[in-house]
Amino acid sequence: MALAATLAASGCFAVLVVRAPVPGLMSHPRASLLVAIFGAVLAAAVVLFQIAVPLTFGGTSSLWPPWIVTDHFLPTGNNLVLLGGAYPFFWSPPWAFRVGSLTPLIPAGAALALAAGYSARMNARRTAVVTMAFASCLLLAYAAAGAYAAAATWNGIIL
Repeated sequence: MALAATLAASGCFAVLVVRAPVPGLMSHPRASLLVAIFGAVLAAAVVLFQIAVPLTFGGTSSLWPPWIVTDHFLPTGNNLVLLGGAYPFFWSPPWAFRVGSLTPLIPAGAALALAAGYSARMNARRTAVVTMAFASCLLLAYAAAGAYAAAATWNGIIL
């Protein structure tokens, strides 16, 4: 449920930023290209940060990526579904919740890069296409990781 809510909210935010009449970027291709690059860099930076922090602190459960994925998606689900309630996962270190809470920035940045890159495709064709392809890959990876985290947990308990 948190995965679908995050993807829907990110898509609505991106379309609003690009297509809105007043602040919309459709009529400003250069600004749109900058926003697309910013969104892609933001999403990639969060992914790299979420991979680097567990390696720096010695991992949460293990250094194997499936555990990292579930440890980052559980705080997101907790924040979205429980609306910031108590974080009940006593087996995770305290930094795992803070780092995992950054997870919604991945689809937000990728959706923004995809929407803004689409509006900038006529002005800077190569850069916009590369940005859109990268953002699409980030969105697909986010959706796959969220599906894996949902399958690997049962009501927030890692199986």
